[in-house]
Amino acid sequence: VKNFENDFNKILEIGAGTGFLTDEIYKKIKFNEITLNDLTDNFTNHSPNFYLKGDILEVDLQNNYDLILSNAVFQWIEDFDKLFSKLHSSIKKGGICSFTYFGCQNFSQIKDITGIGLSYPNLDEIIKKQGFEILYFEEELKTLYFENIKELLHHIKLTGVKTKNLSWTK
Repeated sequence: VKNFENDFNKILEIGAGTGFLTDEIYKKIKFNEITLNDLTDNFTNHSPNFYLKGDILEVDLQNNYDLILSNAVFQWIEDFDKLFSKLHSSIKKGGICSFTYFGCQNFSQIKDITGIGLSYPNLDEIIKKQGFEILYFEEELKTLYFENIKELLHHIKLTGVKTKNLSWTK
């Protein structure tokens, strides 16, 4: 894994949720100011300098973030051009935008069976078109096995995905 610095002035975390990534930021990164964003109220165990409740595409961002982070959020974004344009104008020159994103094979078996699933575009072109340079990329493919459908549905629920639109039959 490539090492980057861990001392930043201003950080933005997109999709803070209950604080899984936020906890790691507070433990491992030095910073002067942090802004957390999520669709809901702040449920993390931390009191950020700023909390932006709302859709990242709609909230007003400050400028000059040194580091923008997000974990498992971007697959829910509907307009990647707008997202990366907004992030590019909010990050200072030389800043880092780091995120995780599920790939096109995520839940592919379920999508094949039900016809329901997310679309996962290749972000390389979109990212570069908006002015970002890809410094590091890593891909990991994991296959999860479940003993029964109930375990599978429980796992999906824990990821934040709602399964009410799925119709399960034999």
